[in-house]
Amino acid sequence: MAKGKNIAKSAVKFIGDGISDLFYHFVPFSGVKDIGMAAGHFIANGDFTNYVPSWNQHSYFRKVGEGSGDHHLNIVCTNGICVSAAEMEQRTQDTFDYYGGKFDVYICYNATHGFVADILECIGQCVGICMHATEKLTNGLVNAVTALGDYGTTYLNAHSQGGLTAYDASRYLPSSIASRIDAFTIGSPVALPNRSYGKVKNAAASWDFVSWPTRGYNSMKTKLGGQSAPISTLKTNRSALKAHFYSYGAYKKP
Repeated sequence: MAKGKNIAKSAVKFIGDGISDLFYHFVPFSGVKDIGMAAGHFIANGDFTNYVPSWNQHSYFRKVGEGSGDHHLNIVCTNGICVSAAEMEQRTQDTFDYYGGKFDVYICYNATHGFVADILECIGQCVGICMHATEKLTNGLVNAVTALGDYGTTYLNAHSQGGLTAYDASRYLPSSIASRIDAFTIGSPVALPNRSYGKVKNAAASWDFVSWPTRGYNSMKTKLGGQSAPISTLKTNRSALKAHFYSYGAYKKP
């Protein structure tokens, strides 16, 4: 009897979570999506405790760790689509730990509002609209470089959509700031050109589906005699989906 109740409870929670996720990812309008999200949360949990409305999910820039070593080098990490604040906080903390706490590390979190809303944001960036993510990263990079004083380097780690945001941000940054940034993208839908920052490196796993369109464009451009921003190939992963999220070590290290 108890086992049957547990199975039923798990099934109800599964259905509730499914409804919540469906509205979260596929209804792009804040507030409207909360109708289904709140209903799903209630079905799954029996109350509204710990429910976070979609309009309370914000982007932000802050220092995650105070470096104990070189104060003329710091790191800024920014994320792609559908990444929770908790997940990005952990990634950035891992980056700080990876370098032994020697450098100041900043998180520039681009809040997710579900798959469809995040994709619409990417489309806006692709057509040249200065989206909130671009504004947040631009201001964050200015703050990070300024914090170094008269000299020093900021390393920018940009994953997935973060590479697109970094590409857009380079159009708004003063040259005096951009020239002091070494940018590293992994799994980005666009490749940063060398002129965009002081130093640039683009990388992706060979099976990373997000980078395929850019690689195809680069190949065609090269065959026609043009120059394109190179993308370094990382270790091959047999799964295209896992390849995009593969190798956190590469994400952590500029």
